[in-house]
Amino acid sequence: MTAPALAFDAENVSLDRMHVPIRKLLSAAHMTAYDLATEFEARGLSAMAAYRIVANDGKQARFDTKVIDALADIFEIGPDRVHELIVLPKRK
Repeated sequence: MTAPALAFDAENVSLDRMHVPIRKLLSAAHMTAYDLATEFEARGLSAMAAYRIVANDGKQARFDTKVIDALADIFEIGPDRVHELIVLPKRK
């Protein structure tokens, strides 16, 4: 059974300076970048967005909330566990 996807109210909200441990998530789910791209396309997102996330090892300046929602759904991470998906950088 798939965990419910995250619900975000704002359309254009972005979360800055985050890291998604994408390779760890892909490995745990026995998925490839191609599999992730296919899942993104099934959710109406760009396959290139998935490839960029993997190529950048999950480190990006910004993640659109639709991408976070899709990742949470794909990796079956419910709203109560979203903190497992997002790793914020440590302050210096």
